Amino acid sequence: MDDLKKFNLDDTEYETRLSYKFLRRKPYVPENPRLVQAEIPGVIQALLVKPGQKVKRGETLVVLEAMKMKNPIVAPRDGIVRAVVVSPGQMVAKGQLMVEFE
Repeated sequence: MDDLKKFNLDDTEYETRLSYKFLRRKPYVPENPRLVQAEIPGVIQALLVKPGQKVKRGETLVVLEAMKMKNPIVAPRDGIVRAVVVSPGQMVAKGQLMVEFE
């Protein structure tokens, strides 16, 4: 049959049919430590950094308001801010890029 897929596991060959949901899954993409993305959708309340600024790990970069809560978005590492791609009052979606490091 054409829809059977073969794979090896522990030196044993298997054949199976893969579900449509499995075939449409998103591939795993490792997290990029240079990019700071929104973990939840919300509105940018404040920007506390600008391009070229040196920051230390744990320093607040952006304040993101979601569901009436102000969430500080902190630097994941020491570095220099390359770009800030959001502005105060802007709505952001989950996973949207906010700050990029050099």
